[in-house]
Amino acid sequence: MIEKTLTIKRFLVDHFFDFLMLFLAITLGFFVDNYRESVNNAHTAKDLAADLISDISKDTLRIKGLLLKNKVKIGKLDSLFVMIDVKAKPYNDSLIYLYSAYSNQVPWFERNGGTYKVLTNTGSLDYFSKDVLSKMAKYELDCIKTISLLEQEGAIINEKILPFQQKIFHTENFQSLLNRNRLVTKSELHNWNNETKWLYHNYITELKIINQKIFIQFEDLLLSAKALTILLIKEYRFS
Repeated sequence: MIEKTLTIKRFLVDHFFDFLMLFLAITLGFFVDNYRESVNNAHTAKDLAADLISDISKDTLRIKGLLLKNKVKIGKLDSLFVMIDVKAKPYNDSLIYLYSAYSNQVPWFERNGGTYKVLTNTGSLDYFSKDVLSKMAKYELDCIKTISLLEQEGAIINEKILPFQQKIFHTENFQSLLNRNRLVTKSELHNWNNETKWLYHNYITELKIINQKIFIQFEDLLLSAKALTILLIKEYRFS
């Protein structure tokens, strides 16, 4: 009876030991897999962060160029605004042509959004911290606002400015003035009177307002791009 009891105890101890070893092996394997996954995720996140930084750096160069072009355009519109005032006499038709050539130019902003599209399509946004996601969302929103304002400007130009200019100006002069700073045909203005000056003045006023908004939005977009880039560099320890 005693021997039988000892045999049972030994059996239980042996099996408990086997169970304990199996449990420890499974648990250790679980922790190893989790560690390996976290390491892989960290590498993936860093690679994606590097791609994001590359995209935003290209955007930043484009934004800076557009800011400069927009600033030049605002200056030309300001001059045109004064020259075509109904009370402005006499007027310089050559300068009106020159400044008008800038009015229908819409330097377009198209962001490098390839990496962000991959992140959203593959559900990989979870790789990033809440701070990064917050600044990423701010940058995306600013991109959308910028494009919306540029579309509004394009609508004003296509629906008002261009149809008016085609009736008043020899519009073939415009590209020549922008590229070579010279007129290719006469600088006369058709049907240029107080009524057409008043109408054009209103259109240019509308264009000036939207361009000021675009300039401010480009500045905000540039700040968002810089803030996101700085945070990505800091979190992922890029030199």
